[in-house]
Amino acid sequence: LFLPAKLMDSSVPNLSSIVVLVEVGGKKLLLTGDANGNDIVKAWGELGLGDTPVTLDLLKMPHHGSIRNCSEDFLKAFVASHYVFSANGKFDNPDAPTLEALVKMHGHREIVMHFTNENVTWKDPGYTLEKNGAKVKNLKEMLQALRTAFPGPWKANARKATDKSVVVQLA
Repeated sequence: LFLPAKLMDSSVPNLSSIVVLVEVGGKKLLLTGDANGNDIVKAWGELGLGDTPVTLDLLKMPHHGSIRNCSEDFLKAFVASHYVFSANGKFDNPDAPTLEALVKMHGHREIVMHFTNENVTWKDPGYTLEKNGAKVKNLKEMLQALRTAFPGPWKANARKATDKSVVVQLA
């Protein structure tokens, strides 16, 4: 599901993103911009911000959920209740392998994936799940296939086209 290091995002504009840890009202939110997940993990350690895994209330997934910015180490290091994918399907983001990896690693617990757009369609031929070989072409099919492949308490919430934003309720 994950790419080798040589295929990870190395573009200067993306890797120049500002990553922000917000702590407010007893809640922790990590906003990652378009940064590379491996760089975030490394910086966390270099800054002495504490041991990983880090428990977060909300994690905005790096670079719209691109698999080129999301690594296994990143998903292990930052464990959230809510994962936000701010993407419209352009450039195939969020990437289907990122979604499968997230549910595979964290779908056994109560998490919610939030999508800013429900109308995400991947380029032909679509995506084939690693777990059960289901073929999907869009986010709706992907979430259904993930539900079958990885039953658990995880949920998904997608902004409807008529809504102005996706709403995330932090308990």
